[in-house]
Amino acid sequence: MKFLQIHTFYGQYLQEFSSRHPELQLSTYQAAMRILLADGFSACHLLPPHLDPSQFDSQLIIANFAEGQNAWRREHGIDPAATADDLLRRQIAEIQPDILYLTDPVTYDSGFVRSLSKRPALVLGWRAAPVLPGTDWSEFDLIISNHEATLQLAVDRGAKAIERFHPGFPTFLAEAVKDEPETSDVAFCGQWSPMHDIRNQRWVDVAKAADLQPGGFQLDYYLMAQSPEGLPAAVAKFNRGARFGLEMHRALKRSRVCLNGVIDIGQGQSANMRLFEIAGTGAFQLMEHHADAPYFEPGVEIETYRGKDELLEKILHYLDHPEARRAIARRGQERCFRDYSMERRAREFGQIICKHLASGIQRRQPCGSGDIRRAAPESAELRSLLERATREMSEQKHSLEAEVERARQELSVMKRSLAWKLAGKHLFSIEKRVRRLCRRKD
Repeated sequence: MKFLQIHTFYGQYLQEFSSRHPELQLSTYQAAMRILLADGFSACHLLPPHLDPSQFDSQLIIANFAEGQNAWRREHGIDPAATADDLLRRQIAEIQPDILYLTDPVTYDSGFVRSLSKRPALVLGWRAAPVLPGTDWSEFDLIISNHEATLQLAVDRGAKAIERFHPGFPTFLAEAVKDEPETSDVAFCGQWSPMHDIRNQRWVDVAKAADLQPGGFQLDYYLMAQSPEGLPAAVAKFNRGARFGLEMHRALKRSRVCLNGVIDIGQGQSANMRLFEIAGTGAFQLMEHHADAPYFEPGVEIETYRGKDELLEKILHYLDHPEARRAIARRGQERCFRDYSMERRAREFGQIICKHLASGIQRRQPCGSGDIRRAAPESAELRSLLERATREMSEQKHSLEAEVERARQELSVMKRSLAWKLAGKHLFSIEKRVRRLCRRKD
């Protein structure tokens, strides 16, 4: 089953990366991609390296990586006058993916999908940020996101289905920075933009406190801002400039306290990419408190704050208690490796693909049959994958039923045990009262 992910990177990062690697100008496509991906930028979103190779023949294109795309153009004899979108369409036609995963579905929305020479069996997209007016997702079989607001927006923009999904963490990043020493007190790596007004105000509060505290504390902001000169003076004083890829993870690992806050559109939902990047890197994380499902246990695997006062109080507390801070960071990393590794996230992603491939094919059948095997898939390879998906779903159902039955049995045993304990305690109390009455009578 051919799987293709098309992703875009921040333009500022690509410019900085290219300046460090002039050899890319004459590199082959495969070598250029290998060098780029080794730097770890956006690695929490890049699924092809982690998908099961027995299920998926996976490929990845970074559509705005000029050196890589130009190398592919040279190797395939494409006219230099062809536009970037024309080149991307040629790549898709060459690969002929069964599944097309667009992780920039604003740049590449339904208009782009309709322009392809052949539509893949499943088209899905990821989004966790505001969407431009007029963005059309009617050609998308599925939109996934970690934000409920984005999922609802996807329905409004015409997506046929939606699913909750969140990023993971590739462990090679932690290995690359594990020996970085703690040299900074407090740090934040990320964007400063109008999409983060709530977070921006908190970072202003922290910057002012860094100056006001007796002796202060070292504060390092690594900010990507559309207009750095427009930063508030209190924040600009501590801005060291954006860090990307492995440099960002080194900055996180060097920091005693790493701050985190979500984009405003997230409406308080905590599963942003940075949540897993900080925890997976092995750094201590202080994040605004959220009411949604705790991906990490507050006070045990990460620490949280409610409001300005608690944020500043906990910064000072954990700077003064290094052992507690390091223990929380260690447990957070262990949880991240165990539950949120990219391998685990890729398995869940594969299950989502199988489910929506099956339902998509059923929707396209005029007979309306509910049997996946009668849905006449477009290739033997697709049919094999769907049959495997059917077996796996059946196995999961039986496994879940068995777990429910075990839980019922355990609950029944607990109820009987508790009943006996309560009854025994009650009888003992009656016996004591009878003895006291007997003594009084005597």
